Amino acid sequence: MGRYYGGDIEGKFWFGVQSSCDINNLVDIEYITEYVWKACGCNARIEDETFCTDCYENYTEHVLAIQENDYDMEEDDTMYREGCNVYYQMYKDEHYDELVENLQLVRRNLSADILAEFDKLEDNSNITSAYSGYFNPIYEKYQQQQKRKEEEEKEKEKEKGKENINPHRVFRPDGEAEFIARYVIGLQIKYCLENLSSCTVSCEC
Repeated sequence: MGRYYGGDIEGKFWFGVQSSCDINNLVDIEYITEYVWKACGCNARIEDETFCTDCYENYTEHVLAIQENDYDMEEDDTMYREGCNVYYQMYKDEHYDELVENLQLVRRNLSADILAEFDKLEDNSNITSAYSGYFNPIYEKYQQQQKRKEEEEKEKEKEKGKENINPHRVFRPDGEAEFIARYVIGLQIKYCLENLSSCTVSCEC
C-alpha cells in the first residue's frame, strides 16, 4: 500500500507524514486534475475529445459501453470522471528560484546529522528515482535516530516506574520526517529543472 509519484522523477510519498500535494509547499502552482473515461478507464483528454477515440469508433458506441457498465447515464452526465492522480508541470524560468528559496527554509527543520548526509550526496541522475538507493544514507540515518529516541523514551518510562511497557508499541515518526520527505522530492525537482528546464510529476491521491 501507499501513494506513489512518477514522471520525470519517481518515488513514494511517506506514509502518515507527506501529502500527495506536498509539492505545493515548495512551489506556488496549481495542480492539474486527471480525468479518465468512464467504462474503459483511459486517460481522458477532455479539452480535445468528446469520447475515448482509443477504444471506440464513435460517441454513441462509448455511451452504450458506459450504460453496459451499469452507469446511470443522464443527458447532462459527463463521459469522464476524476481519476486518482494530480499532475504538476514546472518550468525553470517560472519556478526554480522559488523552489530553491523554499528548500533553504526546509533545511532549517532538519537536524545536523541529516543535513550532513544530504550534503554528502553526489549530484547525478540517480537522484531522479527514490528507488535507486540514492537517498538510502538519509533514510538509514533517520532510522538510527528514531531507534535511539525510542530507546531513550522507554528508559524514561522505566525510570518513572512504568514496568509494564508494551514491547511492540509503535512510535510515531517525529516532525522531522515531514521535512526529510519534502526535501527529497524538492531536490529531485531541482535537479530536473536544472538539467531538463522542466519537470512533470504525476501524484497518486
